[in-house]
Amino acid sequence: MDSKWYKVNRPSLRKKRIMFLDQLMNLNFKTCLDWSHLLTFTKGNSQGSTPKWFKTLQHFLEAEHNHSLIINIKEFHKDINPFVDLCTPFQTNNSTWFSQESQRHITIGKEIKKRKWDNFSSDQILVQHYLQLGKNLEPTSVLLPCDKFPLNTHNDKNNNRCLMVMNKEKILQIPVKRSKISTSQSLPNKNKLRIKMPLKDIHQAHQIISKSKESTDTLESTLSVSPLQPFLHHQVLNMTTKKKFLEKWFNTTETIIDNLLTAAEKVDALNSYSVYTDGSNQDFDGHNIMGLGWVIPISNDTRDDIEFRCTTEFFSSLTKAEIMALITAIAIAPVNCKVEILSDSQGAIIIFNNILNNSLGKNKKNEISNNNNMILTLVAQQIIKELKLQISLVKVKAHSGIKYNELADCLAQVSTISPFQDPRISINSYSLKQLKVIPR
Repeated sequence: MDSKWYKVNRPSLRKKRIMFLDQLMNLNFKTCLDWSHLLTFTKGNSQGSTPKWFKTLQHFLEAEHNHSLIINIKEFHKDINPFVDLCTPFQTNNSTWFSQESQRHITIGKEIKKRKWDNFSSDQILVQHYLQLGKNLEPTSVLLPCDKFPLNTHNDKNNNRCLMVMNKEKILQIPVKRSKISTSQSLPNKNKLRIKMPLKDIHQAHQIISKSKESTDTLESTLSVSPLQPFLHHQVLNMTTKKKFLEKWFNTTETIIDNLLTAAEKVDALNSYSVYTDGSNQDFDGHNIMGLGWVIPISNDTRDDIEFRCTTEFFSSLTKAEIMALITAIAIAPVNCKVEILSDSQGAIIIFNNILNNSLGKNKKNEISNNNNMILTLVAQQIIKELKLQISLVKVKAHSGIKYNELADCLAQVSTISPFQDPRISINSYSLKQLKVIPR
């Protein structure tokens, strides 16, 4: 794609919030999304023919000489497309649909509003059961309402709907739209409800959710402390558990994990601590590298202070570097700790305030899903929740002579001598607990 093409089509790409080719690929990079699939999850008009710019990108991704590019992208993301958003709920004109997997069998249901006489827990939802139309003994994407009542648990026999409940922890929201094109000879000239994503992706997404839940449940059971045995609190939160916690959230070197673990050990007995954080974004011959650093004052003697520094890259911005610094600074905290974060980045403070407000149910405009660092903010929110942290944020003036803020600024600088040898850290987004939704 040349710069002229990009300049002409940039407004259309921006309108659909498309920045990377990865966004047009399916969950495992096997196929390119079709236009109707993409429209299901983008804001604005959901009608219209496929635009030329999308066809051009589709042909580009499907071209044989670009296979090596797709392979490189797939290897970089470890076979799972992170742009397939597994976190943000979405809604279409054709109601809200869910899938539930059991022994490799997929059950599909359309959400039904709870009625006055329905009796089921808040951890469940009521759905109308739909069946996948079969062809040559294989299920297709076409959905038909079930009228045989094999799973009916919440309707009388006088009603032709098959209703059932699904457990929220086991379901996955899926895109379903009505297709004007007939896909079956048995049902000609009718609009069909169709699942607008590959069935293999649904199975794979359920596997991701299952593995993530198993990992989270194991960690939570390890972190939990019996109220009858408070004296075991410190023993349970040992450094082996904290190391697993850090490895769960961060992709980095063993050295960086050990550095974070050393810091965690020093604050393990504290009920609260203050930390000065900072980030930087520096250009090295066209390659942007972000630095992050923080310092926890312990005493008047700076030799006792706890310091940390590292670097990160890809989709660089100063705000991202600042948020990464904040995330690593709270990840070392013990459970139920109060953490005071002092930063000179107003942008990072605003984003973290949105995270805290969202956790308290105050965030009515869903700022988290609309900001450009959604994965980072979701990870920060989950770390705060898992460790039961109380966070307070303080804005400090940059370069105003505050000793610890200046020290954090120095720690956040990328080495000019060997920037490409500086240790890297990144977020392991697959550990997100909200792996619930496939919007594209």
